[in-house]
Amino acid sequence: MGRKKPPGHTNKFKPYGIYFDESAREEATKDDITDAWTKTGQFAYVFTAATVNQRNKGRLESQLLDLRREMTNEVLRVAPHLETHKSLKDGHPLEIHAVDLYQSGGIYREIKRVDNLFWHKQHDWLERALEIGSHPGVKYHFQTSSTEQNATSWSSVPKLDDSLLRYLPFEKVKNKIKSMQSNPYFTSFPILLSRIDDYLISKHGKGDLYCHTNFDAKGYSTLDSFAHVRARGHYSRIKSPEFMTCTQEPLIQLADIAGYVLLQ
Repeated sequence: MGRKKPPGHTNKFKPYGIYFDESAREEATKDDITDAWTKTGQFAYVFTAATVNQRNKGRLESQLLDLRREMTNEVLRVAPHLETHKSLKDGHPLEIHAVDLYQSGGIYREIKRVDNLFWHKQHDWLERALEIGSHPGVKYHFQTSSTEQNATSWSSVPKLDDSLLRYLPFEKVKNKIKSMQSNPYFTSFPILLSRIDDYLISKHGKGDLYCHTNFDAKGYSTLDSFAHVRARGHYSRIKSPEFMTCTQEPLIQLADIAGYVLLQ
């Protein structure tokens, strides 16, 4: 006979949703004499994932939807001519994007021309979205990164002896290593997912991974990173990424907001 399971024990994994978004900002330096800012070409990144037990999903989505409807109604009250704006396509209410709310981007740039104090409402909405995301059923995981941090000098690439160089196109390999080390999806994304995988194991859970659709498909992407590490036996509790809009998977907005605030 097999060992009797304790009361309440089940082999069934608890379902989780993992909602991922990337926040990025180009760094700039200030000239002490002219006070002018110059972009450096170096980027800072925050990778954010909101991991949610699916029993809390409906309540969180409902709260976010109520806020989005309020935002939409107020925007159209102040600026009814924006009804056809691309942010309101297909009749969906405005999505919650922290960078637009905080910096008056997107549709809010147009509203600024009508009401230059509208930003007060935008900041209030951002704070309320943060309150929704502070629900105890949401577990956040972050991983910070930067171009400068990821870059590695040539001297750190190990030297190979002549016998190996006969069979290995070393210059090509070195260039590949250098380009990969500056890509946060190669260096930082796996660290983030490994932490989430450990968290799901501790909770006897499995998670569906939803990424925002504005991922960069060039070079080493989200899918490349996931497939590379999964092939080596990791991410036992995380399913392959699916790319969604914030309307399709509203809880991505939680990762958007938290990541942007942390980046600042």
